[in-house]
Amino acid sequence: MKCKFFMWLVVHGHCLTADNLAQHESCTHLFVHCRFTQQVWHRLRLWSGSNFPIPGSIFRGTEDWWLEARKRAPKNLRRDFDTFAVLVHWRIWKERNARIFQQDPSPATRVFELIVEDLRSWRAAGSVDVI
Repeated sequence: MKCKFFMWLVVHGHCLTADNLAQHESCTHLFVHCRFTQQVWHRLRLWSGSNFPIPGSIFRGTEDWWLEARKRAPKNLRRDFDTFAVLVHWRIWKERNARIFQQDPSPATRVFELIVEDLRSWRAAGSVDVI
């Protein structure tokens, strides 16, 4: 439930990013235009062999990207893709917070590895079968 509420905040641009802390950062930047985020998504696409678009400049925001990416998933896997997208956004958010509040940055490769570990755990629990 916490992850679903978080995604609602992301899609509506209400997550507490640095633009709310007096620096230039927004949900759109963090989850769509950020080079680090794009590197994580690129690794995930290569790893999964899927054809989802990587967030970037052609999308106005997370909602635009998500709707386009979702269209590319087979209808019977769209719900799993949604779970996958939520998990990736959650991990990126946690990485952002570790960088800001603990001064403990991880490279994109580590965040990718953590996402894959989470996906495997969620799959073992029967929660997701997207990849």
